[in-house]
Amino acid sequence: MFDKEFFPTPESIIKKMLAPYIVESRRGFSRWSEETLKDITILEPSAGSGSICDVIRELKGFNELYCIEKNPELVHILHDKDYKVIANDFLEYSGDYLFDLIIMNPPFSNGDEHLLKAWEILESGDIVCLLNSETINNPYTQLRKLLKTIIDEFGTTEDIGPCFENAERKTDVNVSLVRLHKKAEEKKLHFEFKNVSREKFFTLDENTFQNEVATRDVIGNMILQYDKLKEYYVQYLKAFDGLNFYSNGLLAQYTDLKKIIEQSGNNNSRYNKFCDGMKQEIWSIVLQKTNVEKYMTHTVRQNFHKFTKAQGCIDFTKENVFALVEMIFENRGQILEQAIADVFDIFTKYHPENREHIEGWKTNDKWKVNKKIILPRWVRYGEYMSQHDLKKFGDCFKTNYSYHSEYSDIDKVMCYITGNNFEACYSIYDALENKFRILGNVGSGVFDGTCESQFFKMRFFKKGTLHLEFKDEKLWEEFNIRACMGKNWLPEHEAEQYRNKKEKKQSDKDIAIKMLPEHTAFIQGELFKTG
Repeated sequence: MFDKEFFPTPESIIKKMLAPYIVESRRGFSRWSEETLKDITILEPSAGSGSICDVIRELKGFNELYCIEKNPELVHILHDKDYKVIANDFLEYSGDYLFDLIIMNPPFSNGDEHLLKAWEILESGDIVCLLNSETINNPYTQLRKLLKTIIDEFGTTEDIGPCFENAERKTDVNVSLVRLHKKAEEKKLHFEFKNVSREKFFTLDENTFQNEVATRDVIGNMILQYDKLKEYYVQYLKAFDGLNFYSNGLLAQYTDLKKIIEQSGNNNSRYNKFCDGMKQEIWSIVLQKTNVEKYMTHTVRQNFHKFTKAQGCIDFTKENVFALVEMIFENRGQILEQAIADVFDIFTKYHPENREHIEGWKTNDKWKVNKKIILPRWVRYGEYMSQHDLKKFGDCFKTNYSYHSEYSDIDKVMCYITGNNFEACYSIYDALENKFRILGNVGSGVFDGTCESQFFKMRFFKKGTLHLEFKDEKLWEEFNIRACMGKNWLPEHEAEQYRNKKEKKQSDKDIAIKMLPEHTAFIQGELFKTG
């Protein structure tokens, strides 16, 4: 259910809030005023379902738009609309971003707190806010008195009456529209260059040297500019050294820092994009350093990376790191149960011979995995080599990097089903890499392309195909039952038998703990392993 104070802003009121920033064309279309909202950064700190954001987006300005919303259902709606949600509780927000405009319809019960918070986090720019008129007209608390002082000095108010009477969710509360403008004493990203005035920038042409005084002025300014250019270049080199130094350990090995640094837009926009890019990289490093990736299957990892790439703005705080680790840790049993179905799909999607239809089942669109599985292109040999060179020089076998996550998921699933410790597992990847190392360079002729991992007999071929064969028939049967159960493919009587059997065994969570031993440091707060 949505919050009792969730009142989506009517479109007519939103346009009134935005009126100073938009212009109407002769054809009746609204657009951003070139002087006001183009290339600026906007925050909606009580975004709800995105009513205000939707209108801003329709105006098609070249601006960055960020949201904050507390209600999980509304956050989900905002994500579906591809809005960037940077935090869940605005009153607790302490993020990095710089905003040019904050536009808001906060809860009527504590709108004063929200507006004062907006004033606090805004470096410079404008705030447009809807408030319960009672908040302004009856300043009996210290917060309301402070807010009245700020409004009197830096803004205006306009009584717009009970404007939610005919809204999507109705209320007869009288509403006031507050506008504030904040001019910071010193902007965080604003610099003035006073040594060479804009008027004295040189103009050099064939007539310049005909006047000795003009010549001295022009050449003198050129020398001064060149000296200042060198001075700022030294500062640039120092700054870049600092960026490299402090980004060490926060970026993956081959990440290009310059691509994150070099952004387009005004200074606020460029700074925010830099923060977005860095946080995307940092969250990936967090997954590695907390060792939590071992609880994540390929699908979970893909979804998380897709989310961080799209949202790119989840605050990098200790609380959020704890929340992520705890969420993955608490759901590891469910994650691995889903992974069984994912591995089943991996086995059956690459080759029709991997599927075995089951006698007695009514439909041919359900099947189980064969005991022997064919996986095309899962190993590499002779890529980018001509037949002549391959015959003459040979090549070494390699695992296909594109499938490393799938290699890992297969073994995680088998360890989960059998209750074995994944960290101690002799994996498919380990077995193949060891065999490739023993084989070395393979030329024409016969070679031994067989090896065994903990759960599979394997054979690999020069054309890139990998064959897996279950070593344990009971594991093969259990894997198929669990996968078909997860896909709701089992006939009801078989599903009931399986559920009864499962209840007598360890819970999925207990098996997951055994398979991936719990690191109590995650919960105790020592998230980063040392030594």
